[in-house]
Amino acid sequence: MAWKSFLLNGFLSMMDMKQHLMMGTEQANCCDDHFYSSGRSLDTGHGNSAAVTQMYTNPVIRENAPDPSVVRLRDGSGWVAVVTSDHSSRYSSDPRAFPLYFSSDLIHWQLRSWVFTRDTWPGWAQDNMWAPELHNVNGRYIVYFVARDMRGQTVSGAAVAAGDDPFGPYLDIGRPLLTATESVGGAIDPHYFKDPQSGPDYLLRKEDKPLAFQASIIYIRELHPSGVFFVGPAVEILKSSLDNLLEERLVA
Repeated sequence: MAWKSFLLNGFLSMMDMKQHLMMGTEQANCCDDHFYSSGRSLDTGHGNSAAVTQMYTNPVIRENAPDPSVVRLRDGSGWVAVVTSDHSSRYSSDPRAFPLYFSSDLIHWQLRSWVFTRDTWPGWAQDNMWAPELHNVNGRYIVYFVARDMRGQTVSGAAVAAGDDPFGPYLDIGRPLLTATESVGGAIDPHYFKDPQSGPDYLLRKEDKPLAFQASIIYIRELHPSGVFFVGPAVEILKSSLDNLLEERLVA
């Protein structure tokens, strides 16, 4: 029965909806009383008759820029977006990974730099540089990301800004932050979360285990305040079952 589960998971993976086109939203407000609306977004209203509505058209970044992660700068001057790299590899003639964009209004974006270049490429990573997230972790900017290591395993890593500049340079911590050797899909899609009530820092991750009749499991693990190593064990918070297998593949 294990091979049937494997084939079923492969089929469902083909239906993965992660590459949805981003639609505009009336809630894409960012700047005082200015609301930005896509020409194809729903007219849900924003409850402020004095607000100024301006139109925009997707895509707001016209390059290949999947999996965007956006964070507001500490000084409030704008936002930084980091995105997945297109076919990035250490074996490329000019290896670069995770472009960093700046915007003052969440609509107009300018390429500023890259998290990794030839000189800063992680020594343990070869390619599949995916799903980056940029966060301000207790006063310093950290990028969490997915990569394939030199053994072919998909793992998650972390890179820390050398100074206060969110555009780098960034330094890899010298090792994968998360591994899952027993997982078919590896440890992927790391997501940082800070508890607003009690203050601890956490990192969530996803693992795929189709041979165990579980398409995906999501774990959470407490981080050290530095954001680059852990202080507690991983805790399972969600897993799929045969009852919700199709639904899970469409939303995870």
